[in-house]
Amino acid sequence: RTQNSTKLLSIHKRNPRSLCTVYPPLTHRSNFQAIQETMSSMKRDSEVVEEHPHHGRDWESAIQGDGNLCCPSPLSTCLSVLFPCAWLCGCKTLAESEGMVFLVNGKLAAVRRQPGIFCVNPCCTKALMVSTRQISLDLPMSKIIDKKGNPINISAMVNYRVKSIVRASLEVTNVHSFVVNAATAILKNVASNYAYETPDDSPSLKTHSHQIGDEMVTALQERVDVAGVRIVDMLLNELSYAPEIAAAMLQRQQAEALVDARTLIVQGAVEIAKNAADQLLESGIEMAPAEKSRMVSNLICVICGDAHVQPTMQV
Repeated sequence: RTQNSTKLLSIHKRNPRSLCTVYPPLTHRSNFQAIQETMSSMKRDSEVVEEHPHHGRDWESAIQGDGNLCCPSPLSTCLSVLFPCAWLCGCKTLAESEGMVFLVNGKLAAVRRQPGIFCVNPCCTKALMVSTRQISLDLPMSKIIDKKGNPINISAMVNYRVKSIVRASLEVTNVHSFVVNAATAILKNVASNYAYETPDDSPSLKTHSHQIGDEMVTALQERVDVAGVRIVDMLLNELSYAPEIAAAMLQRQQAEALVDARTLIVQGAVEIAKNAADQLLESGIEMAPAEKSRMVSNLICVICGDAHVQPTMQV
């Protein structure tokens, strides 16, 4: 309808009288009043559709009837009288944390949220049950390219709850599949904006998972509002390099760890040698500069060396 409205508006702007060929029955009214009213109505409808493309329909005002499920429509009442055995399937039970939506002749007729047992006319009536319990789902493992161009494997866990049983029943075919697909897309889009790890304190997938999770919750909530779903949280579950670069990344991590360890050892060795020289001087033992240099060199070699220390003596 929006496409047709846009097409007619463009035709009307170029030549208002050209719409006579599109809608010939309307030309019988004077001054093209019917055409103007039609174009105004189509323009209002197109503006409403473009203003709220993802919010869905206002289902609260779409309920037809007074909610009477025993006689929801004249047709269902007549059929239930002609076929009384159909009432054997008319009892419905609603448990805690569940909701039920009823359609009569394909139209929204009633919504039940209170637990209990009640009778429903089974003729021309369809019941859709939705759970309002908190649901936890584990997203499948996905391979993405991080900010530095490294392929990584990532998965996440999403907790959500249905807040509108009408939207969850009528706006989407399967609310669970809808949330899974939307969460997988958000996970790939958001995680690709960060690196697996960074040398500084900038945000990364490895060190700022909670902050990235909050960002994913905000983006995912905008996607699933149409289905009446509230996202509780979204947490990164598994994170690793892809197998094709896992060995190279492991060697790099080992090299970085070795360099950090050696740096710490050298700093400690220098402190030990300095303290030893100062303590000897405070004890009244004076050493020549050459002897002091040789002592510091031997201490550093002993502390920093990997091999077993062998004592040597100068003759």
